[in-house]
Amino acid sequence: MLNIFRKNKNKASNENIIDRPNPTREFLMNRHQAMVHVNNNFKKFTGRVRYEYEDFRWIKTELTSPGFEDFTFGYRNRIFSALVEKAETTQGNQVRFGNRERVERLLAVCEENNLTPCIYPVIEKDNRRVYLGTWNLIDPVTGKFVDPIDESSDEPVEISDWELNNWAIQIVMNHLHEQGMEILSYCDAPGIEPQIWFKDGNGRPCWIEVLPTRYPEKKPGFSADSFPPNVLSHDGYVAYVDFAGDEAHTSGTIIRGRGADFEFNGIEKVHTGDV
Repeated sequence: MLNIFRKNKNKASNENIIDRPNPTREFLMNRHQAMVHVNNNFKKFTGRVRYEYEDFRWIKTELTSPGFEDFTFGYRNRIFSALVEKAETTQGNQVRFGNRERVERLLAVCEENNLTPCIYPVIEKDNRRVYLGTWNLIDPVTGKFVDPIDESSDEPVEISDWELNNWAIQIVMNHLHEQGMEILSYCDAPGIEPQIWFKDGNGRPCWIEVLPTRYPEKKPGFSADSFPPNVLSHDGYVAYVDFAGDEAHTSGTIIRGRGADFEFNGIEKVHTGDV
């Protein structure tokens, strides 16, 4: 389905339609093997934290496009977003990655949302897979190993806008599943609108703009006027999801890795298309 990428969210005219490429079979296999390797380390090191909710946890395992990462996981107060990059070793055992554009996009989003960027290099030597360090995660800026255990701490960290958006999208999609609707696609990358496409009760593709807020913020206004005709030809909805942290312990701040209350009253139709 169609998504709009707003390069500058303050300028509604600055938008592009982005096609969804089909990932290669090789990439999907490499990504699967990378996630299996990371998950095996979860099992190896789990149980070293005070509370179960702080332990290793998957944040995002679905592959979405357009996107800035290939998988994301959390440990204690840190969130790690990784790209799976086919790589090769050069002289001096230096690792060289292929797609600089993807790395730059990863770094930009991670910096904006207090995420830890990682590269999971896929290295083969003599027809064997080579792993760098325990986790095979590399800092794309310094080239050093990333160890989630060493990188994390018990210091409270406020949840980022990307995490809140991802959480809100999951809440809305769960609602659609409960209503028996078919989800066609979704995207949680910053600036992508609308985030969800689904089929309504009549089998027609529709879109949803998900608008998360943090209490006591007011509901934001929404207008679909800037959407292109090939989006506006379909019915559109908005979904407001209001979050609030634990008032007793965090003064209402939503803390990473901990629970939060939310209010969601279903989707609201805001646009009627002509399809």
